[in-house]
Amino acid sequence: GIFENIKLPGFFNLGLPEIPSNNKVIVGEITTISQNDFNLNDKPFVMIDDVGEIKGTQNQIKDALLKFDVRSLYKKGIERELKRIEESRGKLNKLIVLENSIKNIHNSCLYDFTESKEALRKAVNAFLNEELAHGKDQIDAIDVYVNNALENAMDANGSLKTLVPFQLYSIKKVIIENESIVANWGEDKLTTKNPDYKKRKAIYRNAKLENKLLKSYSDSLNIVVSKVDLTIIEFKKIYDENKLQQLIDSYNVINESNYTYISEPIEIEGDEIKFNVVIKSEKLLSCNIQKETKISETYRVKGGWKVDFSSGFFVNAGNKDFYGRELLYEPIDSNTVEIRSKDGGTRLMLSIGALMHFYKRTGDDVNWAFSPGLSTTSDFDGLNFHIGLSRISGFKNRLVVSGGITFREAKILDNKFDYDKEYLKTALPEEPPTIKVFPRIGGFVSLTYNFSKFKKE
Repeated sequence: GIFENIKLPGFFNLGLPEIPSNNKVIVGEITTISQNDFNLNDKPFVMIDDVGEIKGTQNQIKDALLKFDVRSLYKKGIERELKRIEESRGKLNKLIVLENSIKNIHNSCLYDFTESKEALRKAVNAFLNEELAHGKDQIDAIDVYVNNALENAMDANGSLKTLVPFQLYSIKKVIIENESIVANWGEDKLTTKNPDYKKRKAIYRNAKLENKLLKSYSDSLNIVVSKVDLTIIEFKKIYDENKLQQLIDSYNVINESNYTYISEPIEIEGDEIKFNVVIKSEKLLSCNIQKETKISETYRVKGGWKVDFSSGFFVNAGNKDFYGRELLYEPIDSNTVEIRSKDGGTRLMLSIGALMHFYKRTGDDVNWAFSPGLSTTSDFDGLNFHIGLSRISGFKNRLVVSGGITFREAKILDNKFDYDKEYLKTALPEEPPTIKVFPRIGGFVSLTYNFSKFKKE
């Protein structure tokens, strides 16, 4: 974890005891008087307390107040800086909770990546107490959070290094003064009949009690400061050992790649492939699901060239030479004739045949292919050769609509003769002279069905 080898106290005891003279101060060697009884407008200052009549000058009262205010001011300053360090400690300890939350999300067997990402976003926003998007915004906010906590603690510790010595010095002065009072009481050995006995005894008791409390306060302060010193050392480890980066790394572990399985490359020849995946847990699961999960997924193949075949009906069209000529002799007189072509009118030629389709797999229900093929008429009087484009619709069962050019062999008039020209009957053969010519070019449209076996792997 991020706090491995770092020992932070569970809490700081910031309850330093009160300074004994918080509302009582020493004025010269007269007695103890209450701050609440001070009236600096009185000249000379006169007050009555439980000891008896006490007198003091205005300057004495000011000096006493100065001593009181300095010690109280130091105490408040020390407690303020200790509170800042305690706040930083509390913030840094919250990071442990955040890191545990991140680890729990990552280790959960109930979340997919999308759910893990959303759970992470909510956990971090709850920690930061603000609404941020997953990713850089949250990482930057965590960085600011940690660095502010550390800088606040370091700054407070620097202030303590100034305040604590001054406080201990001011307390030490009072202790020395009180020790002198205690020593004088022992040396003077006043009797109960002495008129100053009660006042001097009260001063002695107060000095002795005050020193006891002041020493207790100083000891408590030194203990707290020692704990602070140890804590600051641990805080510095967060900098020195780059613990913040460890937390950010834990955050970044929840990424799509860590929720994705990538197989070795697979060479596929079919149109679709079926994956059967078995996931086994290597340890006991914290959620109520089986240790072994089987996943079966089928995917269409994309990429790679494929050859398919289809067969069906073709409709061909072209000029008269495309269909082939039926010729006859048209008599002009008893000795001469003209060569004429029978008029078949506007017509289409129906044929049946097959096409070969070359196309690149897209995995879609529609593919476009380059398609050569052959067809023949119903009386099988010759072959038609086709080249065109095809629209292949469907995935497993494919219907193909194609169009393009038809090449065929056709019978036409021998080029030694011409149409509508007079010829002597005796100069012509018995049947009109024809020759077979390839290619004659026309067009075609076809509707075919793919009969290639669907390949599945």
